[in-house]
Amino acid sequence: MRHKIEKVPRFATRLVPDLRGLNYEERLKKLDLTILKDPRNRGDMTTTYKILRGIGKVDNDSLFQMRASRTRGHKWKLERQMSRRNVRKYSYPLRVVNKWNALRKEVAEATSIHNFKGSFDKNNDCLNSEALTQRAQHG
Repeated sequence: MRHKIEKVPRFATRLVPDLRGLNYEERLKKLDLTILKDPRNRGDMTTTYKILRGIGKVDNDSLFQMRASRTRGHKWKLERQMSRRNVRKYSYPLRVVNKWNALRKEVAEATSIHNFKGSFDKNNDCLNSEALTQRAQHG
């Protein structure tokens, strides 16, 4: 499904005459567009931002527990809860914790949802698997 969705911007960027010699990622950068690697990531992070800031109608205490100590990164770090069952392990609250904690400070501490989305789009490389693993391990 993801590959079918990605075909649309890939095809559309080929239609721009000035970008014909560039590869797909370069065309997206020139047009100030983002790659649709995982459409769920942006939605998950936006929803988490809203819940933590009290913008959503969900009580954040029922979903997330804030990390008590913080040595690095942003002030909105979440505590990873343990789960033995796959149903819970892959649920929204547990799925987003490492990704959220790996966000750069300027993204997680944005002053509005609009600023958050803009910062997230510009810094979406911070959610690649290698950076995510390294940043989550170091706090």
